[in-house]
Amino acid sequence: MQYRRYRVIFHACILAVLILLGSSFGDAQSGRRVAKGSPAVATPTPTPEIVERKPPPKPDFKLKVYADIDIGGTFGFPMPERMQRWTVERLRRTTLLDVLDAGSVNRRDAIKQAKAETEAYVVLLELQSDPFSQYGTTSVRAMSIHLTVYHPASAKVKLKRTLALGQNSTRLPGSASVIQACNPGLYGNEILLLEASIEAADTVMSNFNVPLPSLCRGVGL
Repeated sequence: MQYRRYRVIFHACILAVLILLGSSFGDAQSGRRVAKGSPAVATPTPTPEIVERKPPPKPDFKLKVYADIDIGGTFGFPMPERMQRWTVERLRRTTLLDVLDAGSVNRRDAIKQAKAETEAYVVLLELQSDPFSQYGTTSVRAMSIHLTVYHPASAKVKLKRTLALGQNSTRLPGSASVIQACNPGLYGNEILLLEASIEAADTVMSNFNVPLPSLCRGVGL
């Protein structure tokens, strides 16, 4: 009888131990599941690098280009007003000059405009013919461009030059053939006018100590 009592107590103790072990195991498993489901640590997104763009350099000088074509200059050229446009195109090939095609004025009005300016130099291109030469296509070589640059405000003359079409000795040797090769759509008197227009622009740039751009570049026709 007593042996049976001890046996019951022994089995009861074993059952209690098993229950305790089972409870601890369940808690451990439950803890691991919680750890497994924990949120992942977020990776910080790198901030994009901001690249600052430098503004383009400000031009050193501002120019307003005017033209005055006398009645003789209208003969021999289909479009003598190209003189002004070609000169402006050439001047705009440097970033050191801010150039405006300002239209047509006579010399007196150009001086008035220069006096009204506060910073822009006034460039006047006067296409004139020889009054003693007969009008026509053959009179082109007797024409010239009178180039004048006026200071702003005071209207004092900064530069004055006369460029004879087809007779300008200050051009670099071989420049005429280069200009012809770069502008195959122009011939005869038009090439002479283009050469003089380029020379006028180069004279202005040299006067402002601006390096001359390359010569070979086609122009708008």
